[in-house]
Amino acid sequence: MSNKKPSQVTFGHRLAVAIRRSRYSKKTVADHLGVSPSIVSQWCDDLKKPDFNNLCRLILFLDVKADWLLFDSERETVDSRLMLASQSMSPTSRRALVSFLETLR
Repeated sequence: MSNKKPSQVTFGHRLAVAIRRSRYSKKTVADHLGVSPSIVSQWCDDLKKPDFNNLCRLILFLDVKADWLLFDSERETVDSRLMLASQSMSPTSRRALVSFLETLR
């Protein structure tokens, strides 16, 4: 039995919703990202998490707000432009950004 509260929606669930709303198949998303469809399924099932670059690409491809996908929030404090801009950051700067974003939860 899961320890999650019934009202707690996971990253994987939100990703699956975003894919469904986009009307793309998991295979189409996987092809766009250059990963296997089973990897996308594992993300949707919360068995794995996408790396930072794939996360950015998912947000842009699915046209979703980063804060919604990451934190289930409708606040517009973080958006896909920030995620895209961060791709040019050094790995250390990216880790710092991710840590900061997690404090916004």
